Amino acid sequence: MPRPTFDFQLIQPDGPIAQYIQAIWVASVSPTASTITKPLFSDGACGAFFNLGSTIYYKGQPCEQGAFWMPIKHHAEFIDLTPSCQLVGFRFQAGVPASVLRPLQPVFYHEHSLARHEQIQTDAYPLPFADIFRQLLGCVQQGQSALLRELQNWLAQNIDVQADVHRHISQAVSVMDPLMEMHHLNTLTALSLRQLERRFKAQVGMTPKYYQRLLRIRSVIAAIKQDPMISLAELAIETGYSDQAHMTREFRQLAKMTPKQYQKTKTD
Repeated sequence: MPRPTFDFQLIQPDGPIAQYIQAIWVASVSPTASTITKPLFSDGACGAFFNLGSTIYYKGQPCEQGAFWMPIKHHAEFIDLTPSCQLVGFRFQAGVPASVLRPLQPVFYHEHSLARHEQIQTDAYPLPFADIFRQLLGCVQQGQSALLRELQNWLAQNIDVQADVHRHISQAVSVMDPLMEMHHLNTLTALSLRQLERRFKAQVGMTPKYYQRLLRIRSVIAAIKQDPMISLAELAIETGYSDQAHMTREFRQLAKMTPKQYQKTKTD
């Protein structure tokens, strides 16, 4: 059978690393295909990807073969996947800082790394992952399952369970939903509201309210994925917006397209 134009697989790890890593994924585009542009919707999490094939473009910037950082996004960004590209990557759980991964600790903690740290927050950034990059290159011919397995094993060996993580914030992220009142979240975390907001922003990179906005947008995205023909007016009410116009404004701001445009991508 001919290889599909775009192939994507994702696994959710189990075991101890599941509390740190939400997903490990692999994507490829066949050599005869055209460049494919994909939206990357924000989920309040950071991650990294390994480019094992042709040069791709992340936020318009070329990324050749190597390992690259993907910072927390405050709105959707776009990635251009070129013919013959082969990517494998992972995303942390929202609220989990990158410093739980041992190879990243010098990047974030080194006394001379402030400028690099600022760049890491905004751009694709080459990472010190030479060993795993070589291992992944050696697995390309074995298929996507081998790439996923190799990366999962490496993550399991390199997660530092003693890293400095504010457990209250990880707990807050895990229980939040799009419509939760902040005072209720405050009672669950044993922190004052001021402490919660300050630590949340430091660890997650945004306020709890902004994170809730992202959660609500992602609930809209999930509903459209499940039923591309769903009524947008009804969906707006179901997901807590005052009306469809309100949902459209929020979606355009954070997803960089309208719900109807996203709906069209699922029905074409």
